[in-house]
Amino acid sequence: MPSGSVGSDQISSVPPQAMPVVGPLLADSFGFAFWVAFALTAVIIVPAILLPRHAARDRDVTPAAPGI
Repeated sequence: MPSGSVGSDQISSVPPQAMPVVGPLLADSFGFAFWVAFALTAVIIVPAILLPRHAARDRDVTPAAPGI
């Protein structure tokens, strides 16, 4: 592998004879990473929806700073 190849350029170093084996493995790993990211996003969105939106509006407390 050349020393300058990084990221998706590394796929060009795979011999054409190995592509039928490597291709499905790469597709499976991408699919797994996609669904993990999707699940984590869904888990984070649920608590964010449940956060209080207008908690400061219900307060009847005067400011404690002098002069206000």
